This record gives sequence, C-alpha cells and structure tokens, in this order.
Amino acid sequence: MTAEAPAKILVVDDEPDLELLIKQRFRHKIKNNEITFDFAGNGLEALEKLNAQNDFDLVLTDINMPVMDGLTLLIKIKEQQKMSKAVVVSAYGDLENIRTAMNRGAFDFITKPIDFQDLETTIYKTIDEQRLIRQGLEARAKLGQTLIDKERAELEKIKAEQSEKFKQQFLANMSHEIRTPMNSIVGMTNLLINSELQEQQKNN
Repeated sequence: MTAEAPAKILVVDDEPDLELLIKQRFRHKIKNNEITFDFAGNGLEALEKLNAQNDFDLVLTDINMPVMDGLTLLIKIKEQQKMSKAVVVSAYGDLENIRTAMNRGAFDFITKPIDFQDLETTIYKTIDEQRLIRQGLEARAKLGQTLIDKERAELEKIKAEQSEKFKQQFLANMSHEIRTPMNSIVGMTNLLINSELQEQQKNN
C-alpha cells in the first residue's frame, strides 16, 4: 500500500482488548506514520468522531454494541454522506446481519474471531479502494473548475466584444445625429452666401 498521508481508521467496538491488539499488530505502520487509528466504544461515539473529523478512510465496526449498534451506524454514515468506507465485524454464522450490513453500504466484512492476517489484507484493500475514489473525485473537481474557468473566460470575451460593438454603434449614431443638422446648417450657409443679399441682411 502506497500513500503520501497516513490512512485514518476508526475502529468501533466495545471489546476493551481490541484496541491493544490492533495497536500491537500495526505498530510498525503506526510508528512509520502510514496508518493512524482512533477508537470508539459504540456507534454513537463513532458518529461524534466522524462528525468532528470527516477524513477517516475506513470505519471498522462491530455489529453488536450497546447504545448504537453497527447496523444503525451504517445507516447514519449513509444518511450523512460520509466519505469513509465501512467494514463490519461479525460472528462467522451471522449471515443475516452481514447481508443487512452489505445492503446498508458496508464495503466488506470480517468474521469473528478476528484473523489478523485477514484484517490486515482487508484494511489495505479498502484503503487503496478509498484512495482511488478520492483521487477520482479530486480529478473531477479540478476538471469541473477548469471548465468553469474556461466558460467564464468565454463569457468575459463575449461581453467585451458586445461592449465594443455597442460603443462603435453609439459613436456611429452620434456621428449621424451630429452630421445631419450640420449638413443643414452648411447648406443654408452656402445658400445665403450665394444669394443676392442686401448689405443689412449680410451684416445680420
């Protein structure tokens, strides 16, 4: 697994020994700042952490917990459109809950008792998938911004061209409006100059 920033994982489980086991298993990744773990004892506590930090790559959650179980947490994650991918942990024979979890948006599942080799593989696979999705969203956002900037530039160009056209039309109209009475004045002046006028009329 390659990453510029550490992967952030939220582990949701009411088993007190699990935090120690995970930290022990991933100690080298944690020490090398490749992975960071946060822990919550139930779904409600996990939701509070997700609301406080919306950049978790993975939520690893047990299904059966007090206060708020994992299945309810999955609904909340989906409702609030959190970017985190969820992996559920359930007893080997609990196929009904696993099926429900997958229908509620879980990316994968791990059975209890946890095989830590399987856990490690699932975590890396999920993080890689999540990073690909994030990169795709970032690329689409950049492309969208580029298109917006291009459209804005085209609009400014059109506005400038219209402004220049209106200015030229205005000057042409003004020239016509000035020229029309001036032609009359010049014509009348030439007519008077070429007429047989009395001395008093010329002076006036």
